[in-house]
Amino acid sequence: MGSTQFLMLASPPSHLVRGVDPVIEGAELRGLEGVPAGIINKRIPHNKRTGRSRPVDPAAGALVFYAQRLPTSSFGDITRLVTTLLTFSSNCCLYGAGAECFQDKISLFLDRVCEDLALKEKHPNVSLCCESRDQQRQGCFENLRQSRYVQLPALNSSESLQERCLGYMTDPQDFVETLLYDISKRMRLFPTQTIAEIVRASLKTYSTCCSESNFKTCITTMEKQTGKVIANIITEANKICKEYKEAGSWKTRLWAIIIFASFHPKSVIGTALEFAATYEKTAVKCCELSELTSDCFLDESEVLLNLFCSKSRTAAHGDCCLQDGSDRARCLNQIAMQESKDIPEKIQLRTEKLCEVYNQHNARLLIWYTFEYAIRHRQENLNSVLTEVSKLKLVLTRCCAETFSEACLSLFLPKLLFVILPRDPLQSD
Repeated sequence: MGSTQFLMLASPPSHLVRGVDPVIEGAELRGLEGVPAGIINKRIPHNKRTGRSRPVDPAAGALVFYAQRLPTSSFGDITRLVTTLLTFSSNCCLYGAGAECFQDKISLFLDRVCEDLALKEKHPNVSLCCESRDQQRQGCFENLRQSRYVQLPALNSSESLQERCLGYMTDPQDFVETLLYDISKRMRLFPTQTIAEIVRASLKTYSTCCSESNFKTCITTMEKQTGKVIANIITEANKICKEYKEAGSWKTRLWAIIIFASFHPKSVIGTALEFAATYEKTAVKCCELSELTSDCFLDESEVLLNLFCSKSRTAAHGDCCLQDGSDRARCLNQIAMQESKDIPEKIQLRTEKLCEVYNQHNARLLIWYTFEYAIRHRQENLNSVLTEVSKLKLVLTRCCAETFSEACLSLFLPKLLFVILPRDPLQSD
């Protein structure tokens, strides 16, 4: 296969990332990293996060994409699609490129599938997906990827160790591409970068053992070690479970509320709480091996955005959610900016019952303030919001222990985000 420069999916806006100065990982269509195929000596720039430079074969990303969504297709079918895509991409770089070159990236990939008459004849499910357009078509192919009903034989079950080594020694590039194809269609939930690391780990067995006189014992021993390495790769790649375990239930729900508020500031806290509960269930499932989905390996911001769009509240939100990549987030942000104009700059409240509520429902009050603060400060990340929530908690803890709690609250709350209203004349003591 040849190679070309693949377009990258846009990174999420900075306010959708928990940390203060986050490193945004590449999305699924980024070139496959770590596969020593035909361009083993070509290097990408030094990676500031890992401190390493890693080999890249961008065309391999397309092979993974197609193999995962078309797991019953032959290796020849998949490589034909990749070749077609590369040819199409090259033509788009010419002067006067057609309008089809300006579609979103996934549509470009899927168009090549739907133009392949032989493939559609062989696979009725593919033909059925191609009858839909845009988001529906993408969803249909994603369902093919996620399907648990596609049963494939175990990897390498039909080849002896000798045959595998012979294949590796005779034509390393063909061996790599076939291994990539075989692993991708069996591990369909994993993103390209994870597949790359798994392929690298698997290839190390053959590069180490196939030149050894006792290669069979060597391969058997190394495959046991490789199994442990691959298990660790998968654990590290499961971003949603990892974030959930590090943050815990409380921070996970607060972060979901903050994200929801940033996209729909005119919503109500009850809706935000429902959103947060749904996201936490998603995160918990990602920590169960039997419940894994491809979402578990995406950036948290992308999963939250997908969840928001799956439950979009208005027609305008729905229209935005039909857009691709950064355009979707940008569109939703524009709606949120308009909604924010109608929200008072500060929270208006009376203090007479505040300590009673705080003492009885500490967590609920802090969640409420998280939501109210977030809809007024949409660009702030989790750490910044939690800092402000902590300030409120300190004020309430201090003032609610005072004899004259209302006076204390009236002194300190305006320094935060509050306007203190006069006592309600109808409110009895």
